[in-house]
Amino acid sequence: MQDYKLPAGLRDNFGPQATQKESVRHYLTGLFQRHHYTLIETSLLEYRDVFGPYELQAESLYRILEADGQDLVLRPDLTLPIARFLATTNVSLPTSFAYVGEQFRRNRQLTGLYNQSTQAGIELVGFQSRRAELECLTVISELNRDLFNGRLLVELGQARLADLVLADLPASERQKEAIKAALFNKNVPDYEAAIAPFKRERHYPFLAEWTWLFGKADVVEKMLAPLWVNPAAREAMQEVLDLAKLVAQLGDQELLVDFSTAAPQASPG
Repeated sequence: MQDYKLPAGLRDNFGPQATQKESVRHYLTGLFQRHHYTLIETSLLEYRDVFGPYELQAESLYRILEADGQDLVLRPDLTLPIARFLATTNVSLPTSFAYVGEQFRRNRQLTGLYNQSTQAGIELVGFQSRRAELECLTVISELNRDLFNGRLLVELGQARLADLVLADLPASERQKEAIKAALFNKNVPDYEAAIAPFKRERHYPFLAEWTWLFGKADVVEKMLAPLWVNPAAREAMQEVLDLAKLVAQLGDQELLVDFSTAAPQASPG
């Protein structure tokens, strides 16, 4: 068997490492059940189209060609399979799910990152947005206390913010994509070059500060106060800031706001 090696980026867990992982999994499933979440385990294999909304690069996926020509992938994330499950079943809403499972996504070679990881999460579907957000952050705060002794840092953002900010900027789609790519990758020189053509627009003071809009909520709110941004984007950011103030009432949970980051599932590059 010496010629049979594990594919690059994958790993085996054994001994103390496997025991520790199982202990964490046991804690998480217990936490989720205490909060009355329904546990769900979706298939490791999904149709490629299930992950279309993530715009993942093809080379990041483990792909399998079915006998009928359909393109299958090892799931790179566990969120959209739940959306697929809801779309193909008659589960009544609102409902809440919890999961712990493996995901597979290829990283660039020589980065030292594993292509296989374990993802745990909760999904609240059909609930009022603020209630769902507070519920999630309450669970996180409890987990932080139990497993991390309060050391876990929570970061809040707004997945649609970039599109809202740029919606009325007189720029081509190519220019908007260049702005977002540089912003999300924290590439300041490229970002400054991308926004340079818009120095005469009223959007520019906000654009010029956008890469710095992260940190404690009260600091970010003061930075935002003098900057013009369209009402939809302003409202979205204020909702995040208001949520941060509510989270502060949960206890000692350390929290930052970041308005210059992509959604976790997005591929900014």
